Amino acid sequence: HEIGFSDCPKSFVFRGEKEYSTQKVQEVLGIAPAMSRQGLGPGPGGPGMGRQPALGRFLMPVAECTFVLEQILEDLQKDPWPCQPDERVQRCTGTALSVAIGLLESAVPVPKQGSRLMLFIAGPPTVGSGSIVSRSKKDNIRSHNDLLKNQAPLYKPAVEFYRGLSDRAVANCIVVDVFACSLDQVGTLELRPLVSRSGGLIVLADKFGQSVFRESLRRAFERVPDPAAAAGGAAAPG
Repeated sequence: HEIGFSDCPKSFVFRGEKEYSTQKVQEVLGIAPAMSRQGLGPGPGGPGMGRQPALGRFLMPVAECTFVLEQILEDLQKDPWPCQPDERVQRCTGTALSVAIGLLESAVPVPKQGSRLMLFIAGPPTVGSGSIVSRSKKDNIRSHNDLLKNQAPLYKPAVEFYRGLSDRAVANCIVVDVFACSLDQVGTLELRPLVSRSGGLIVLADKFGQSVFRESLRRAFERVPDPAAAAGGAAAPG
């Protein structure tokens, strides 16, 4: 969603089964690579020339885009695409994370500033990179015995994919949090390297409306007091 364009709703759609590099995300969204703090952007004829920065289009302070953001959340609805009874819902968690990280890589100036990415999921990834199970319900989600007997063919590729995303997140100071609300498995085992290496958190609940989830989400936005400020601004050398 282009939240900086308030005249009418404007959004971009990515195919869930494809992989998108940071450069491809910049090309699809028409955004320029992040500039350094010294204002050194791409040279003449270089990549990103003629494009607008991501800041101000896809990333904005909440105070400047509250109405647009609330409208987007209110308009969210269940995917109308029909799903057969013997199939799982199409869910491309890995691609969504990759595109989101690519957007932050394109927006944060160099040297990197910290940013946070929150993932809300309600089921296992079934499409594209990072999938933990196929769409067919005839195929069961990997169990502990399957992992012990090395009979989970999608487990290692998924872990390697999310570990690759964790390398990008750590290099760009991006923290990844996961809020999973489902009675079924959602793939937190495969997502663990991405969350733990980036310093994020995982919240598990049955439903998004539960008090546990709502309270955890509220606390995630609380500011941690600065120890130096709490001590009156005085700090002794170590």
